Amino acid sequence: ICDEGELTLEVDTEGEISWYDAEDADEPAGTNSTFDTGLLTETTSFWLEVFQSTDGAEVQVGEGTDTTNATGSPFYHSWGGYKYQYIFTAEELLASGMMEGDISGLAFDITQEATVDYNDFTIYMGTTEQDAATSTHQEGLTLVYTEDVLATPVGITEYAFDQDFAWDGESNIVVQISWSNVNYGNYSAAALATTHTTSPNRTTYTYADNRSAEEILATMTGGVNGSGYTPTTSRRPNI
Repeated sequence: ICDEGELTLEVDTEGEISWYDAEDADEPAGTNSTFDTGLLTETTSFWLEVFQSTDGAEVQVGEGTDTTNATGSPFYHSWGGYKYQYIFTAEELLASGMMEGDISGLAFDITQEATVDYNDFTIYMGTTEQDAATSTHQEGLTLVYTEDVLATPVGITEYAFDQDFAWDGESNIVVQISWSNVNYGNYSAAALATTHTTSPNRTTYTYADNRSAEEILATMTGGVNGSGYTPTTSRRPNI
């Protein structure tokens, strides 16, 4: 309009709509597909935000094609048991297409099946302010998946969570994988999965021989009752 007057703004889209009358406004001035500006007497700006849910959508983080049998791969079996904590930054998650909401599962791309099963397999999830791994695991994670005896068939193997994990769309996420066969390991028997590397290191892991999954889970740094250690690595699986 060239003089003072009122306008009705309209948007044709799906999703939750929020109109704002200031760029840094906390509360929307309107939430419908149409928005009445009220009387305008000067050049005025309005801001529109549309939130579109990704319920049921699948996204992938990590485009690596490396299948090296090495630490960082969740099924590496040079020692008898492992616990991995993988950090995925909010920036990475958003770039993959993820949006705020519930995470109902994850998957690994397995390229070679193990000749052994993985016992007492668990997945925990949590959030963190860290964007790099240290030699100490992070606490306060939530158990989302358990499997007493896990097989590793070739293909995109999905693990549907026993309970969804709510992501706020802003925090970095920690994915913890743990299992133990309470033996001395079996390098050649391990399953292979596609992985990639990160800089900085975003994987903390604990390894030990002849220690139960419970003992490994309880270890936050160092060795597991006299066996193994807790270092970091740059390798992380595609999920």
